[in-house]
Amino acid sequence: MIGGYERSNERLDQGEAPFCNFCGKEEDEVGRLLAGADAYICDDCVALASEVIEEGK
Repeated sequence: MIGGYERSNERLDQGEAPFCNFCGKEEDEVGRLLAGADAYICDDCVALASEVIEEGK
Protein backbone atom coordinates (compact mmCIF):
# COMPACT_ATOMS: atom_id res chain seq x y z
CA MET A 1 0.00 0.00 0.00
CA ILE A 2 1.03 3.57 -0.67
CA GLY A 3 -0.53 6.35 1.41
CA GLY A 4 -3.16 3.99 2.83
CA TYR A 5 -4.43 2.96 -0.60
CA GLU A 6 -3.79 -0.09 -2.73
CA ARG A 7 -0.99 0.39 -5.23
CA SER A 8 -2.23 2.31 -8.25
CA ASN A 9 -1.07 -0.36 -10.69
CA GLU A 10 -3.18 -2.99 -8.91
CA ARG A 11 -6.31 -0.83 -9.12
CA LEU A 12 -5.63 0.05 -12.76
CA ASP A 13 -5.20 -3.65 -13.58
CA GLN A 14 -8.73 -4.09 -12.22
CA GLY A 15 -10.05 -1.44 -14.63
CA GLU A 16 -10.40 1.39 -12.11
CA ALA A 17 -9.54 5.02 -12.91
CA PRO A 18 -6.20 6.45 -11.76
CA PHE A 19 -6.36 8.21 -8.37
CA CYS A 20 -4.17 10.38 -6.15
CA ASN A 21 -2.27 8.20 -3.70
CA PHE A 22 -2.15 11.07 -1.20
CA CYS A 23 -5.80 12.21 -0.99
CA GLY A 24 -7.61 9.40 -2.82
CA LYS A 25 -9.38 11.62 -5.38
CA GLU A 26 -9.92 10.03 -8.76
CA GLU A 27 -8.70 11.46 -12.06
CA ASP A 28 -12.06 13.08 -12.90
CA GLU A 29 -12.14 14.89 -9.51
CA VAL A 30 -8.88 16.80 -9.95
CA GLY A 31 -7.44 19.29 -12.42
CA ARG A 32 -4.35 17.25 -13.15
CA LEU A 33 -2.95 13.91 -12.05
CA LEU A 34 0.82 13.35 -12.24
CA ALA A 35 2.09 9.80 -12.64
CA GLY A 36 5.13 8.35 -10.92
CA ALA A 37 6.61 4.86 -11.06
CA ASP A 38 4.06 3.29 -8.68
CA ALA A 39 1.87 6.22 -7.61
CA TYR A 40 -0.05 9.29 -8.70
CA ILE A 41 -0.36 12.75 -7.12
CA CYS A 42 -2.96 15.40 -7.94
CA ASP A 43 -2.36 19.09 -8.49
CA ASP A 44 -4.05 19.96 -5.16
CA CYS A 45 -1.65 17.74 -3.21
CA VAL A 46 1.33 19.13 -5.14
CA ALA A 47 0.22 22.68 -4.22
CA LEU A 48 -0.22 21.72 -0.56
CA ALA A 49 3.16 20.02 -0.45
CA SER A 50 4.76 23.08 -2.03
CA GLU A 51 3.20 25.33 0.63
CA VAL A 52 4.49 23.09 3.42
CA ILE A 53 7.99 23.12 1.94
CA GLU A 54 7.96 26.92 1.54
CA GLU A 55 6.80 27.39 5.15
CA GLY A 56 9.73 25.29 6.35
CA LYS A 57 12.35 27.51 4.70
